[in-house]
Amino acid sequence: MRHISLVLCCACFAPLIVVPAAAEASAGDAMVRAINAARQSKGVAPLRVSMTLHRSSDAYSRWMIERDSFGHRARIRASRRFSRVGEVLAFAPGSTADIERTVRDWQASPAHRAVLFDRAFRFVGTGRARGGFGDRQATVWTVQLGVP
Repeated sequence: MRHISLVLCCACFAPLIVVPAAAEASAGDAMVRAINAARQSKGVAPLRVSMTLHRSSDAYSRWMIERDSFGHRARIRASRRFSRVGEVLAFAPGSTADIERTVRDWQASPAHRAVLFDRAFRFVGTGRARGGFGDRQATVWTVQLGVP
């Protein structure tokens, strides 16, 4: 049995801008591009998309919206192919998602920045969910990064 390390990062509460519903499928791609652009600016290799991490991130974003809960779980249920997994989260009121702003806010946070620019991470998956959160609408992002 492999030992799996887990890196969690504190939540980012950022104001976000609306992304049309038709762009939902490409929002994850745009998030990966924004993260990779930030990594490249720091001389860090780009991340490759992992469908396993994508499914895990997407499921966790939906889980948080469905349960009116925001925060990191004690254990990320990603593939066993990763020896280490890191995670960053973002929450915003409304049905919105400004990807560039969210990535800038993560870079401004030492804990989030440490996860995003960790050279050991090689794979990434993103998930976004929008829906009722308490008595209001909200958008939640989950980004998980993996070390094979």
